Amino acid sequence: MTESQFEQADGPLLACVGPAGDGEQLVRRAADMARQAGLAWHAVYVETPRLQRIASAQRQRILETLKLAERLGAVTAVLAGSDSAALLADYAIERQASRIVLGRARRAPWRRPHLMRIGARAPAIELTELAAGAARPGAAPTQRARG
Repeated sequence: MTESQFEQADGPLLACVGPAGDGEQLVRRAADMARQAGLAWHAVYVETPRLQRIASAQRQRILETLKLAERLGAVTAVLAGSDSAALLADYAIERQASRIVLGRARRAPWRRPHLMRIGARAPAIELTELAAGAARPGAAPTQRARG
């Protein structure tokens, strides 16, 4: 799906907030993308058993990021389970999302298989990784993965 095709898509955008510190930037960029395309949007955080043990300050930052997303017009949710790829894909499919937006993880060898699993489970949904540090949607190259 090209950017112009995305602009014509009518399913909501789904932004995935992770435990990394770049959630606020991701949420602001996702809000801009949704607004520019005239789409509703969702922001979700997946809490796996491993992430249930994160520091309270990090958990608070995630909750603040979700509150920011709500202020910017998103429907928010915290999904709990051990298979984050399946949870994200299923949430997106249930809401007929047109695009899933994730932050590009630094030094995460698990990331590529994770994206491939989301793409395989939800092949009709565009996956977009946003590079950290880019000022606005489209300012940095995105990587798209398909299953």
